[in-house]
Amino acid sequence: MANEFTPAIIVHFMIATLALAMGILIFANHKGTPGHKLMGKLWVAMIMAVALSSFFIHTLNRSEQFWGLSWMHLFSVYTLSQIGLAIWHIRHGRGRQHGRAMKRAYITGLAISIFFTFLPSGLLHKLVFGFD
Repeated sequence: MANEFTPAIIVHFMIATLALAMGILIFANHKGTPGHKLMGKLWVAMIMAVALSSFFIHTLNRSEQFWGLSWMHLFSVYTLSQIGLAIWHIRHGRGRQHGRAMKRAYITGLAISIFFTFLPSGLLHKLVFGFD
């Protein structure tokens, strides 16, 4: 088990867990406040770190990889694109579109990705339920 949980995976998991929790706080609180803006900037830094760190995590199954990456890395590309779009929207005064892009980044970058890593072949499944 220890050799599958590399430093990149551990850092990725820790930041993703913090980003998941902070995202809930951000979505539950009032928008546009100084606190929202500060937490949003921290969350963007975290979600970008999660997405970028995923590119240092390579699949162990050679049949599922492309240059060491798996189909799961498409979530990271999509998340980064949504963060860029959300920043563009807020800088152009489009709060509603900003919120939608941030929600898509949250759902795709964290919620859906976590679901797939809990499938029996995923590392979180192995961590929580044990190895085969």
